Amino acid sequence: MTRREALKSAAAPLLLTRRAKGANDRIRVGVIGAGNRSGLLIDQLPDGAEVVSVADCYLKKAEDLAAKRQAKWRIHQDYRRLLDAQEIDGVIVGATDHARALLCIHACQAGKDVYAEKPLTLYVAEGRAIVNAAARYKRVFQVGSQQRSMRLSLLAWPIIG
Repeated sequence: MTRREALKSAAAPLLLTRRAKGANDRIRVGVIGAGNRSGLLIDQLPDGAEVVSVADCYLKKAEDLAAKRQAKWRIHQDYRRLLDAQEIDGVIVGATDHARALLCIHACQAGKDVYAEKPLTLYVAEGRAIVNAAARYKRVFQVGSQQRSMRLSLLAWPIIG
């Protein structure tokens, strides 16, 4: 899948970084939070992306996520170790709701592009802090809102509108 095709695939997280040099370059992804939603997002990554590391404070959950996919990902209990990895281009933040804002800010500070699940924040001020971090560190940032971009939803617009 080329980067252009990935942009058209709205059901998957779009962690397309400014560092990607060509249409066939692989995008290396870290995943913070190893719950069910992160598993679904991993399964929907475009062909040009590969998970290289997963972090979850409950280590067994991260191990189970990798085992289910027979993957040899690096597994961390401390997400900061994942963010330290230079080879990771972007992260999926699928951790629990109340933790996402800080995780996203730390990912931007670490030079990672970010795809975060919704709800992104609990407070408007947290959202503003994330926007400021993404701008300050010049990161690509996306929040999941698949209901707005999934093919099935797009087909329903003529009925709704």
